[in-house]
Amino acid sequence: MKSLAWLFVKSPVACWVWLFLAINVSTTTLSLVNPAARWAMMVAMIEDHSFRIDKYRWHTIDWSRPPDGHYYSNKAPGPSLLGLPIFYVLDKIDTAGGVTRIERDSARARDMEGTLHELSMFMQAIPLAFITLLLFERLQRLRVPRAGLHLGAVALLFGNTASLFVNTYFGHTLAAIFVLLVVLAIYERRPFQIGLYFGFAVLCDYADMLLILPLLVALWMTRQLGWRRIFRIGLGGAGPALAFGAYHQICFGSPITLSTKYVNPMFVDVQVSSVWGVLRVIPDFSVMRRLIYYPERGLAYTQPWVLVCVALALVVIWMHHADISQRRALNWMAIFGLLGLAIMLWMNSCWGGWHGGATCGPRYLASILPVFGIVVPLLYPRLPPALRQLLVVALVPALLLFVLVLCSKHILAPESPLLEYYLTFLLQSKELGTRLLRLFLILLGGGWAWYRTYCDIANERREARCA
Repeated sequence: MKSLAWLFVKSPVACWVWLFLAINVSTTTLSLVNPAARWAMMVAMIEDHSFRIDKYRWHTIDWSRPPDGHYYSNKAPGPSLLGLPIFYVLDKIDTAGGVTRIERDSARARDMEGTLHELSMFMQAIPLAFITLLLFERLQRLRVPRAGLHLGAVALLFGNTASLFVNTYFGHTLAAIFVLLVVLAIYERRPFQIGLYFGFAVLCDYADMLLILPLLVALWMTRQLGWRRIFRIGLGGAGPALAFGAYHQICFGSPITLSTKYVNPMFVDVQVSSVWGVLRVIPDFSVMRRLIYYPERGLAYTQPWVLVCVALALVVIWMHHADISQRRALNWMAIFGLLGLAIMLWMNSCWGGWHGGATCGPRYLASILPVFGIVVPLLYPRLPPALRQLLVVALVPALLLFVLVLCSKHILAPESPLLEYYLTFLLQSKELGTRLLRLFLILLGGGWAWYRTYCDIANERREARCA
């Protein structure tokens, strides 16, 4: 395997990875209420050696209060537990010189936005860049055309809801990274890593436990369901499972009792038969329609390329192809993504808070959406030119939303048509000049990456003619 340093220089998609890092490092999107729940938990672990956020709950409405009367974060614990070592270092820098707890907490609150952005870079932006390079190096081995590689990289890094949350510590991007690592581990037939990464995905996003069915199907399709492999998968998942159980036992009285059972009453908006007060037993199909094609949060509006990819994959996986390695990889990856998206849509439709509050997309689907960025390059060589162009055109609205969100630095959006909202927000801003300059720089960087892409594709075609 080529080194990561080599991939950062020589990978065909390195230009897009560098652009992705430059944009996210230089831009902070404003949203503290949700990430503050994780911030509060990490601060409590440092100051009190406890998960209780009683002294910090005023910074967030995202808390749970079990019968013991104490307050805890209502988020899955993974981002806080995994991010603690890096946060500890950042916190020591922020609180340097603070003698009393009041002084330290004052410094923390003042620097919260910057600290969470820096944590997001170390825990989300840089790891996503690494995993993108690794995944596309594997796709390159399968002799996927360069045009397909570039299209998939743009879709994965810029064209889905998870990419909008890279520089803010909501945890959706971290969960998506572990789902991508699960896909990589399946491809490389590494059972211990499959269990480890899947466990971390669940630890970061409770809903990811529903991906167990797509995981089992993918393992069956790749012939990895032998008893020895299952044992090693279980061994890999044992560590995250123990952490999951211990955390919930300490905070909520049972290893299988989630924070949602005791969530802030303002979020208990399901008045019918429900699970833990927030999930319906039967999905609301009107919500499912909104998640698929309504302009407020719908996939057809925020990232239509995903739906195009789904439709094409449902046809192409049944077609024969001369390259059997590409066909096998496409089949199980597409099935993993399709089943995962269907299950996530079902779960999200069972929740009264399906819209995710004030947010810039269907964020409860975020962990599965980047998988389709890997499916696109495998679909690409099996499509006629017209359908390839359709994929490119369908990616444009997602890229436009990405640019508007990052230029506005405002990730919180009401339940209204997102593109119109962000365009209006950008043009009516008092900082219009600064945001237009940011837009110009993003477009300039995009132009550079596009030129590198054009040259790369032209070189591949020239080499093919000379062969």
